[in-house]
Amino acid sequence: MANYRTMLKLHGCAEININSLKAKGNEDAHPSKNIKRPRRAEANYCPSLPVGETRESLEKLRITLLNEAKKKNNDKVIREIMAKTFAYRRYEIVTEQPKIADFMNRWPTLFQENEINAEFLRITTVPLQIRFFAELDRLSTNLVKVIKGRGGAIRSKTSQYVLAFDETSDINIRRECILRSIILYLGEDDKNLIKDYMDIQDEQESDDLSKQTMAIFVKRKP
Repeated sequence: MANYRTMLKLHGCAEININSLKAKGNEDAHPSKNIKRPRRAEANYCPSLPVGETRESLEKLRITLLNEAKKKNNDKVIREIMAKTFAYRRYEIVTEQPKIADFMNRWPTLFQENEINAEFLRITTVPLQIRFFAELDRLSTNLVKVIKGRGGAIRSKTSQYVLAFDETSDINIRRECILRSIILYLGEDDKNLIKDYMDIQDEQESDDLSKQTMAIFVKRKP
């Protein structure tokens, strides 16, 4: 295995090179210090750059992406560029460990719903949203039993959602009831995370959205 890793290093394997002494700063220039390793689910922790590409060429592509993000109905182009710059983006995250605010400025398109799902799939090879809802549906009956087992204020707060869960066959409503009930079960207020609006409340919705750090906005028909 020692020879295998040496050969990978000679061929420029990014995952090996990031832990070499040459890649570390003077304060971290020790073999066992600040070792960067993939977490359990990270199948593509730090992949090599695409053939024929350099960090300089991919940085130019990132700048192009910023301009493409300003255009409407441009999802296909954005998706292609995001896929091509994946290795460059991962190298930046692993080696530089940037702050979220700085990273959002450099890669704003990564924080769109479809790109979050795509990036998760690239890193773990697991479809995030599909797997989450599949597991939620599989465990929903047991979760309801646990929630029903609580008494006092928690039972009073979750009763309307538990009742709605039992009375409907709409999978989306059942998922919403479970998620709201879990939040209440954990002692939190579901209204702090899930915001309900009618289609006619666009102005209020936009104003509230600008004040939220993280929230789920649900738009319902009048």
